[in-house]
Amino acid sequence: MFSTFFVLGCLHYAAGQGCSQLSIDLNKKLDLGIEDNDVNLDGNVSFSDIKHDTEEYYDYNHDGKVTEKEWVRRWTCRYGDTQYVATYIYLVINRGLESTTVASFDIPMFRTGIPVPVFREVNRQRYVEFSTKNCVDRYLTLDEKLELNANVNDFNNDSTVNADDFLHDLQNNYDRDNDGNVTEAEWVLQWVCAYGDDGYFARYTWSEFTGGRQTIPNNFFAGDTANTIAQHKAKVRKIYETFAEEQKEADCPAKNAGHGQKENVQSFIVVAAVHVVFAVFCHI
Repeated sequence: MFSTFFVLGCLHYAAGQGCSQLSIDLNKKLDLGIEDNDVNLDGNVSFSDIKHDTEEYYDYNHDGKVTEKEWVRRWTCRYGDTQYVATYIYLVINRGLESTTVASFDIPMFRTGIPVPVFREVNRQRYVEFSTKNCVDRYLTLDEKLELNANVNDFNNDSTVNADDFLHDLQNNYDRDNDGNVTEAEWVLQWVCAYGDDGYFARYTWSEFTGGRQTIPNNFFAGDTANTIAQHKAKVRKIYETFAEEQKEADCPAKNAGHGQKENVQSFIVVAAVHVVFAVFCHI
């Protein structure tokens, strides 16, 4: 389903700016970024430039918001990035939120205008950060993710996952500003980097592990009972599977309506051909 979403996005851009190849080099991507964000060619990136770019190329449904999916759709097509890079950069810029608005960019530095060379370097550093942190940039199976997560969370190699392991992980990987706490935005960014998931699932894990708190101290899991590696993997697997099931139900309302709605399903497919992918997914 997700890959089809990207294909449709690129078909849309083929009629406009066109989609870039995955093989284009970083300098070309940065050039395109300047082209898109210095609309009036005055050598500065201002709010009016950002507003034009966002409204014209990101807000697909024109609801005044840009979701993570819309952003990733744009970046994978326009700049030839993988969905993993695009997701990470989205979350860096938008502080882990599911969506953002044009108004969120109406801040002093954009009102004044950022010189093009500075804007270009900031964008470069986001790519460098993704690479330096060794963020996942390929598809991982669920078993690969579970193995990776277990290895990270058994820091002392004692074949158990305990509070000390969690403390080490939070301090060294999640607490980006070293203030002794982890925010939801920090958690989401690290989870996406470490396991190649999207922000939607990363936010779901935050809710599952923390109860949806705004922030947690690095020792939040102190006192938790130690688990064997197998137990820990089973718990994390359950989170993945529950999320997948909830997403499937959300994406496939027609199936859950019962067999008596067959005619409605057929009409739905005829009226909106793009939703065929969801209908097929529902009947797998």
